[in-house]
Amino acid sequence: LGFKRVHIASVDVTKCYDNIRSNKILEIVQKILSSDIYHIHGFTVISSAPWIKGSCKLMSKFASRVFTSKDTPVSFQEFAKIKASTIRPGSVIVDINYVKDVRRVDLLDLLRTHIFNNIVKMNCRYYRQTNGIPQGSKLSSFLCCCYLGAFENNCLGPSMATESSRAHASGNENCAGFRNRRSRSYGKSNGVGRVGRV
Repeated sequence: LGFKRVHIASVDVTKCYDNIRSNKILEIVQKILSSDIYHIHGFTVISSAPWIKGSCKLMSKFASRVFTSKDTPVSFQEFAKIKASTIRPGSVIVDINYVKDVRRVDLLDLLRTHIFNNIVKMNCRYYRQTNGIPQGSKLSSFLCCCYLGAFENNCLGPSMATESSRAHASGNENCAGFRNRRSRSYGKSNGVGRVGRV
């Protein structure tokens, strides 16, 4: 019927968190955070307990929206109408008047501390992680996505375009930060990367 054959590969990459280069992920996030100031507006979503059918028990969850001075201003009422289409029917969105401004330099300092000063306890001893990103951190899945996205855009993307571009991509300076690794696997593992004793 004129359809092209499509091949789908399902892969499970290992030890990504352990092999992510700390300096490289910090460099990537620095490019993502392009604004000097970020405005955080907190709110609460109240809904019935989803695991009990017909339950009158309520549960509340704190959430927030983040925007910059460059973004188009949207009132909380307009935002709540948009948000309502993405949450559980019958939920209530409450503005709790939580507003905070965060500077880009403070975010990067916090991220730098998070990445380079992660302490791990092993066999009753404490170690500072010196390679990779922290296991179990709420930020790590986001950092991993950013890292793999940059790797795909700068290295894999160009090499997939044409046969001739593969040779160009192999010498692409944008890929340099991802090279010189003994292990090239990417994925989550139960390890803690290289550690140095505290």
